[in-house]
Amino acid sequence: MLRFITGKAKSGKSKYIYDQIHADDTAGIRSFLIVPEQFTMEAEYQLSQLLNQGVLLNIEVISFERLAYRLVDNMGGKTAVKIDDHGKIMVLRRLFNLHKKDMQVFKRATQKEGFLSEFNNLIQEIKRNRIQPQDLEKVINETENTLLNPKIKRCSLHIYRI
Repeated sequence: MLRFITGKAKSGKSKYIYDQIHADDTAGIRSFLIVPEQFTMEAEYQLSQLLNQGVLLNIEVISFERLAYRLVDNMGGKTAVKIDDHGKIMVLRRLFNLHKKDMQVFKRATQKEGFLSEFNNLIQEIKRNRIQPQDLEKVINETENTLLNPKIKRCSLHIYRI
């Protein structure tokens, strides 16, 4: 059960909380005391003094941040691993090497320093702006630039597979 104890300063909130925790501990009920990060050690010390115990077995003093980490861990929220920009560039290098035949337009550019970083930035910008493959196809159909169209076409075909 979650209980919120509120009140004015020096109104006896802490004593009430510690008394409730003591009663729950005596009954063998597990308790969590959620406090600000800077107050965890002090709250643990006060509880151990109040209960005359060196170890708090059924009581856990936890900060909001630690509680959030524990919830994320228990719910499986940390299972997705994010790849940083260096990892994305490595993946792009591998993809360009695998699809050399299809990516003739970028053949020379892939060998230049900084191209993959810029291509990574392009992909991020396209995704951030929620540009869909249909939007790129529309640009291809409306543009008469013979050098630009193959590049946009290759980008539209491969970016959304990554």
